Amino acid sequence: MAYRAAFAGVEMPTMRLTPAALFELLLRDAGLDGYVKNYRFHAPVSRREIDYAWVELRCGAEIDEETCHSHWRKQSEDRQKGNIALLTGWRLLRFSGAMLRDDPDMCVAQLRELLGHGAYLTRAPCHAIISPSRGLPRL
Repeated sequence: MAYRAAFAGVEMPTMRLTPAALFELLLRDAGLDGYVKNYRFHAPVSRREIDYAWVELRCGAEIDEETCHSHWRKQSEDRQKGNIALLTGWRLLRFSGAMLRDDPDMCVAQLRELLGHGAYLTRAPCHAIISPSRGLPRL
């Protein structure tokens, strides 16, 4: 669904939703289910939570709430969590409230691509575009 087009010219009720509530609305509308909320994954040093996890795919989404993530300490903890997740085999996308409100289509497309049922990447993968023999791509 083209969310931006659907919201065009309309006072968006989504402005009053928290980023997490808006994300869940987008997931439902896009038919992206099968996730576990606040999934606790085991890292070598501690237990951490992924906001939305598709456990069997080892994919997840982190929602950055403006009020919680404006403090440097929380941002640092989240970066550490993301690093640990990556090093233990997880792939994560991060979405801010502004991203979800301003470009919901892109957020859904990126999530579809992460989960393996989308066509976000319309060009060849990066390794096919940039190679020593071809040089940098023209944009």
